[in-house]
Amino acid sequence: MAYSENNFRGDEQLPVDPRLVHGGNTSIDENVQTPSSKTSIGTSEPISKKHVDSAYEEIEQFMDSLKNKSIYEQKMKLGARLFPKIRELDFTSAVASKITLNLLDTDDLRGLAHSMHDPDKFRQRILVAIDKVSASN
Repeated sequence: MAYSENNFRGDEQLPVDPRLVHGGNTSIDENVQTPSSKTSIGTSEPISKKHVDSAYEEIEQFMDSLKNKSIYEQKMKLGARLFPKIRELDFTSAVASKITLNLLDTDDLRGLAHSMHDPDKFRQRILVAIDKVSASN
């Protein structure tokens, strides 16, 4: 389900991507790594320890490269990685921007960067951000 820019006005509730809600037929759960499945997103291949370690190391290197930058630059660089991941969930650019800004303004940046590679944590952070953004409208 794709949302168009015309589906959202600032005075109404944000549309919630049904794939983010537990229990529906359109649940993203079938493609999400769960503790019991230990598979990569969208595949049936097991996630190797090497893959997890390399993703962790890449995030740590990225975050370490930002530590001498201003908080503004840190948020800009992380936001450049975060925004496309949120857009992949079929939110409009306007809604994805609001969610991205909320996450960057309210979350620990290192924790946020790591959560982008953990589908369950990422989904939970997005749901909380949607609630916050909806409440502020």
